[in-house]
Amino acid sequence: MAANLKKLKLEVGGDLLHLAIAKCDNITQLERFRNRSEPTWMFISHGKMVNLMFGTDAPKLTRLIKEELRLEQLKNSGEESVREGKAITELSDEELIRHTEEEERKAVAHLKEEEKKAKRLLERRTAEANNILENLKPYGVMLILPNGREKYSEVVSDVLHEAGLTVQQSDKVKLTEDMLEELLYFSEEKFTQRTRQDCLNGRISLALLIKRCSENLPGKIDELILQVVYGNSRKPPGDERSPNQKMMTKDEDGDEENILIGLWAPPNPHCKAYALKQLFPSLTEPHLLTHIPTVPLYIIAAYDAFKAHDIVELMEKYPGQVLSYGFFTSDVPPEAKLIAKSFTEFEERPTPVTYDEKIVVQLATDNPDCVMAFGDLGPSYISPDVDASEVDCGFFFPPDYKLVKEEVKEVKKNKKKRGNWLKVASKGAKQAAAAVKDQDTASIATSDTTKEQSEIDHEETEENLSDAEEERPTEEEEKLEEVEGVEEADKATSPIESDK
Repeated sequence: MAANLKKLKLEVGGDLLHLAIAKCDNITQLERFRNRSEPTWMFISHGKMVNLMFGTDAPKLTRLIKEELRLEQLKNSGEESVREGKAITELSDEELIRHTEEEERKAVAHLKEEEKKAKRLLERRTAEANNILENLKPYGVMLILPNGREKYSEVVSDVLHEAGLTVQQSDKVKLTEDMLEELLYFSEEKFTQRTRQDCLNGRISLALLIKRCSENLPGKIDELILQVVYGNSRKPPGDERSPNQKMMTKDEDGDEENILIGLWAPPNPHCKAYALKQLFPSLTEPHLLTHIPTVPLYIIAAYDAFKAHDIVELMEKYPGQVLSYGFFTSDVPPEAKLIAKSFTEFEERPTPVTYDEKIVVQLATDNPDCVMAFGDLGPSYISPDVDASEVDCGFFFPPDYKLVKEEVKEVKKNKKKRGNWLKVASKGAKQAAAAVKDQDTASIATSDTTKEQSEIDHEETEENLSDAEEERPTEEEEKLEEVEGVEEADKATSPIESDK
């Protein structure tokens, strides 16, 4: 691409066209282009950005350059007015479209992620509630809220006795936001705003653990409790003469949110299970599923292999956030082939370097700082949403994928030694440029018309080749590495252990 641009400048652009490569990492005005692997071509005229192109479409770029040169010539000849451009820091039209699409994509992905979290929470709590119900079948729950404590004895006691129910245990409790959230998780009927405030201001509620007076009595205990609290309707607000109505305080304006209830009973079995969990923890603790295996939501991200040591640094900083990783021939799922499952295995691979190798990680998303840190490394690919993450994970890390256990700290200690293949990867561009040397020289011999261009390319490749030669290890260093390799093999230890 660079050679074509230089040729275009010589043949068409002349003094109107100047080529420059800008490293956006060190230029504040270009910070929006950081951590991107996509080539960006910015056209600047008189300090203003007049066009912008993304990608590696060489024919398109050539046409765009010729068109911009034509417009610039028209302006210089006076046939065209001064061209209007944008500040370099301002988003181009294409960038605005991309930004809008990206925000929409993020919103959809966030919605999917929240839906998936809610689904997992429901599955977990349902399983836990079922386990509590299975082991605590004889018990029921009734909650006397702060507003109803004064009337409780005279309103509820007799009705309970008539229904064949008795209070097995009563505990004073101060409700919190978290307790209310779990208490009402399975209930469609929520507390009014006034009732919530009354419960959360530090006032005491009274939790009643209910049992039958005799197991031979007909009816389910939950249905009996609902009838005691709400009357024959068995749901709030209850019959006119029900205990719930008698222990309720209403405002004159009739606003339902200002109703202050004094009595509550769980409307369904799952709600009762979580009421038992929150109000009588010592009773339910043996039956809680405290170790339900849950896999956090995750994304799949791919990076150039030479960034592996940066990945190691973040793995040490955020332990447990990288669920799986591996080295692959590409970051395109249908085409990628597994190279290695560990840093050591990748370093010792028998296949030659292609400079396309990628390290792919399965990254948990429950730590925003960690996700942002991995994003700052500039991935070559990242799953666009939760559904895509599952598909990508199924390809890169199928269920039978077993990660090789490797201590991150030990890998970090071996950073200097393992740096050999990283240097090779980082030298890729220089070595590739050196390989073009013979081709450019041949061009000089066969075509006088391209002599000037070939000399330019020849000088640059000579310089790059010189840099590559300076970085190449000496013969003595190579022999020393071979001796160390033999000693390590004799000791029958891993490279990590030998460095220790």
